[in-house]
Amino acid sequence: FLDADDLWSFNWLVAAHRFCTEIGRPVIAHSQLSIMFGRERLFWLHVDSDHPEFERDYLQIGNYWEALSFAPREIYADFPFHQNELASGYG
Repeated sequence: FLDADDLWSFNWLVAAHRFCTEIGRPVIAHSQLSIMFGRERLFWLHVDSDHPEFERDYLQIGNYWEALSFAPREIYADFPFHQNELASGYG
C-alpha cells in the first residue's frame, strides 16, 4: 500500500518483495524508518513486531507503523483498511 504523500527509496519495492519471500510466512513489510519534514522535522524508527522491545498492548493506543506497507494481496483482502470517520474522531 502506497500513500499518495509517501516518498520511498528506489529499491523499496524490490527489497520488500525479497523480504516477504525469504521470510517464508505471510508477513507485512513496513519501512525501517520514516523521516517527516515540513513544519516539523521528525525521525521515526519503526519497531519490528519480532523485536524484544515490541509491546503488543501499545497497539491499543498507538501505531508502530505508517500505512506504507508491502504484503501478499490476500492479507490486504482479509484485513482491509477501514474508511476514516473523521467526524467521530477516527482516522
